[in-house]
Order: sequence, then structure tokens, then C-alpha cells
Amino acid sequence: MNVLIVEDDYYQAQWIEQKILETFKDSRCKIIRTEREFREFIAEREGFDPDIIILDVILPWTMPDQTVDPPPREVKINGRRRAGMRCQQLLAADPETQRIPVVLYTVLEEEDLKEPLSNLEHKAHNVIYLSKQSDPKPLIETISRLMQSR
Repeated sequence: MNVLIVEDDYYQAQWIEQKILETFKDSRCKIIRTEREFREFIAEREGFDPDIIILDVILPWTMPDQTVDPPPREVKINGRRRAGMRCQQLLAADPETQRIPVVLYTVLEEEDLKEPLSNLEHKAHNVIYLSKQSDPKPLIETISRLMQSR
């Protein structure tokens, strides 16, 4: 199983990867830390086809030490609090990625994402909201359930 982890917090990303590799022995993980990296990855895929994506919702466009072109207009307008939702829209728009199960794994409350999540319900049945917790069990159970249903 190939797991794409989209998480800007280094320690959180390492923790998620560790829990996945401990539970799913034959898994491979790839960590992406910014919205820009995600867009580049989706465009090229770099030989890593994810079976599932763990996607933080709050992401920076780039890391502070990176010098790149300025972000696109929608990133400037909506900021980092909706980066994961923009990433999900990119996945949903591409026939090659729209069926990949996505776990929106975030500190934001479900109520904070009410509008974007309600828009997803009609379009993406493979997207699940999950609140970040210190206990990895809900995330591991969600991954197991999504992989069994594939």
C-alpha cells in the first residue's frame, strides 16, 4: 500500500508515517509538506501512485526557506486554512486521481469545514473527515476500512 502523507508539521508527518509503517508492514509512505509540492506531485506523480492520501487541511504554499514564484490567485485569496480543500479539488478534477481515498486529517473542527465538506458529499464519496488526535487508532482504523472497501 502506498500512502501519500500531506502534512506540513515535520513531527506530525513522522508520527503518522511511523504508525502506518508499524501497522501496515508492506506499506510505503511519501511525505509532502506544502500545497505547492502537492500540486507538483499530482502533475508528475514521480512513480509513486498513492492508494490512499492523508491530507492536512491547513498547509503553507511553500516552506519559509523556499524561494519560488508567488502563489496562484486562489491561494492568495483563501489562504492556508483551505489548502487541503484546494488539493482535494485538484484530485477530484483529475480522472486518474478522483477515486483515491482521502482522509482529511486536521485540527479544524468539522463545523469549521461545514460548507466545503457539504460540497464534497455530492461529488466525492471517498473523502473522509477525521479530527487529529494523539491516539493513532482512529486514523489506522479509517485507513483499514478504506483499504478494505477498495
